[in-house]
Amino acid sequence: MIHQHTSKTVSLSFDLMIKRLYTKKTRGKVSIRVKLPPILQQLSGIETCEVTGYTVGGCLKSLEMQFPNIKNYLLDRQGRLLGIFGIYLNSEGIYPVGLDTPVRDNDEIVILNFITGG
Repeated sequence: MIHQHTSKTVSLSFDLMIKRLYTKKTRGKVSIRVKLPPILQQLSGIETCEVTGYTVGGCLKSLEMQFPNIKNYLLDRQGRLLGIFGIYLNSEGIYPVGLDTPVRDNDEIVILNFITGG
């Protein structure tokens, strides 16, 4: 018998794998520090906060739960990060990370607001 996998199943399996990997190591969601750009600081009233999650996207969902009005400024209607923002993990690399990037306990997510205009 051949089993067919849909992309949803594969995605769910990946999320479950990441969750199990980090649950074994930390016995739960990990604690992450998030640094907000000035525009989001104005909405939330804070510069940094603590969130929980297994991935960068999960941490952003935790951020939204703490500050619901941030969602309208950070994500589009499909739940994708707006192009004016970049997310960096532990200030490493020159390219932003994706929402599916796994996080570890005590990681730091930095959200930068790109300057646009001409």
